[in-house]
Amino acid sequence: MGETRPPNESSIGAVRWLMFFSVGLFPWLVVNGIFAELAVFNRILPEGKSLSSQAGAICQVANVGLVYVWLRHRYGEFISISKTMWLLLGLSFVSCVVLSFAWNVTVGGVSVVLFSTTFTGGIVGIVGLTVIYPWASRFPPSATSAVSTGTASSGLLAGLIGFFQGAGAETLNFSPFVFILLLGVFTLLSCVMFYILEHEALPLVSKHTPLLQPTEEGIEEGGSLGHKVDGVARDEDVRIEPRGWWHVFQQAKMPVCVQLFNCLFNYAFIPGIIPFLLCGNIPTFWLQEVVTLSNVLGRWASTFFYHTDDLLPWMTAAMGILLGLSIALAAATNKSGLFLEISAYVGVFIFGWLNGYIESLVFLVPGRRVGNANLKERALQLVVIMGQVGALTGTFTTAGVVATRNFRQC
Repeated sequence: MGETRPPNESSIGAVRWLMFFSVGLFPWLVVNGIFAELAVFNRILPEGKSLSSQAGAICQVANVGLVYVWLRHRYGEFISISKTMWLLLGLSFVSCVVLSFAWNVTVGGVSVVLFSTTFTGGIVGIVGLTVIYPWASRFPPSATSAVSTGTASSGLLAGLIGFFQGAGAETLNFSPFVFILLLGVFTLLSCVMFYILEHEALPLVSKHTPLLQPTEEGIEEGGSLGHKVDGVARDEDVRIEPRGWWHVFQQAKMPVCVQLFNCLFNYAFIPGIIPFLLCGNIPTFWLQEVVTLSNVLGRWASTFFYHTDDLLPWMTAAMGILLGLSIALAAATNKSGLFLEISAYVGVFIFGWLNGYIESLVFLVPGRRVGNANLKERALQLVVIMGQVGALTGTFTTAGVVATRNFRQC
């Protein structure tokens, strides 16, 4: 059973929570917006319905952005987390502006602008995860939960804009230009909130020195958290390097391993298996919406319950069991019946909730347990890297299984 800290140790207040939530929106906003608008794009652009798979492949290519982790630790004195955040926010906003004005520009029958901004949006998302969690870890734990919730909610936000646009209908209420420009407005909101949180003295944070002081483990590494500005440890304050990635893994092996399987199960489940669980396109749509919403709720729950470290492996195992049951249902010939339909929705909801909750906790655990600032940053980045390894493995494994036609349509 999870436990919560007293309010004076964990709460950042509703307003601050929303500010961190707003910052968390930006990493995947462009990519999620493009995928939410594919129902419009694939009717107009030359690639047609193959646009989705091609855009997904480009997002995977954007994993080259992980080279930033190497650059950051080799040239850290020039590439601070704060500067990187500003560069990514700027790239996200520029991508929105370019895409809004030129989304239908093609060269030789290829939607070059759409694919280019999908790539830059993927870079923002991949690199953004490697910096936004180390940045949020300097604040009380609720800040990390808020950022994580915002990261997942960008998909809901894009879907909501698409709903009001009528993206699946023949007649749109407003054009893709307006849709994408609205994404740019939310990126600007993230910029404003980031600026305020970076430059405003947070009285709450200064009361949480135990969260910011080095542990014995951090002291043994030869480092400290350096000087604090307005009660917040800055990444520029510490430049003492830990002893390599294996040592980093040793300090955060539980959340790193959990995230590997968490993402492997999640990316095997959502894109490949959900369409085969029940009959018809409408159930498929609602199953995807249920798993998205429950994922956000799981991340939000981590704001209140975040001392469940020992339960993370068991929760991940529960995801694996649900995945196995879903594979059995996807391979079944009979998918009819009220009990089966209710079970599918309940299973998808629990799976999404567990995935979202675990996704927040794997970033909270290193931020809470590791004292040395550089070691903590690397641990959080290793969680991101292993998550991408799991996502890539899960995606292609399920694609291979689907190609064998072992999953049955109705």
